[in-house]
Amino acid sequence: MKNIQKKIIILGSTGFVGSALLDVFQGLTDTEVLGLNSSDLDLSTDRADIELAKIIDKNTILIFAVRASRNLEPFEGFQKDVAIVKNIGRCLSQNPVRKCIYLSGGPVYDDSKSDLNITEESPIAPTSLYSAAKLAGENILQVVGKQANIPTVIFRPCKIYGPGGSDYGPDSFIKSLLLSGKVRLFGDGTEIRNHLYINDLAELTKKIAFNETEGIYNLVSGSSHTYQDLLSHIRVLYKNIDKLKAQVPDFPFTPIENGVEQTFNFYLDKLNKEGKQALIEIPENRTY
Repeated sequence: MKNIQKKIIILGSTGFVGSALLDVFQGLTDTEVLGLNSSDLDLSTDRADIELAKIIDKNTILIFAVRASRNLEPFEGFQKDVAIVKNIGRCLSQNPVRKCIYLSGGPVYDDSKSDLNITEESPIAPTSLYSAAKLAGENILQVVGKQANIPTVIFRPCKIYGPGGSDYGPDSFIKSLLLSGKVRLFGDGTEIRNHLYINDLAELTKKIAFNETEGIYNLVSGSSHTYQDLLSHIRVLYKNIDKLKAQVPDFPFTPIENGVEQTFNFYLDKLNKEGKQALIEIPENRTY
């Protein structure tokens, strides 16, 4: 019989981030891995904390990658996001786990500014209801973690891209090129942003889950690009990420060229499987 020493529970396991996390944790021989989505347990509803308490235990590493639907009106989405983290916090206050990892986001900082100069000590300045809800989630889980003696990790990832993503950046550029042969840039495309490949986020989370790390960390790859750079790869800028590297000093981040290539191939294969044809010419021996 398999001796289960640890349990991983991923909340939001069918989303872009959650599904990548589920993939990377599955197959661990000494760990029970469970993914939950809103159809399994709607964490925004009354008594959700009681239902969650039936699933977790003191050996559980709880990874929180769930958010309200993007299709909701902003205030409704804010209310639901806060209800979700409130229920999780209430549950954990009475049912401590081995560790809690919360996927927050870079927008808790002022996202009108370049993330080149942002560190974990930068001023917090949410500019949307979504980022305000993320900050509320951070505060709730940090307070509960301290009171219940639960090691708590807050991740603030930069822009995440990769197969299955949908945000403005590499994913939207590639899909637009394949489907229409055009890419729409907002502004002049010179805004500088850091982009993290989805598989790197998942692997980083796995490393952090099983060590003694706790606290707040910006998840960034170490290389920043303008949106024009993402299209042309003519310039690469580097930034210091000492705090994260101190925890995972040998982590091999995926170069933007490789990540974009893998994402491009994912969407191209998806089009082929759907019987559709890309509206741009694809060279047989393309390079990136």
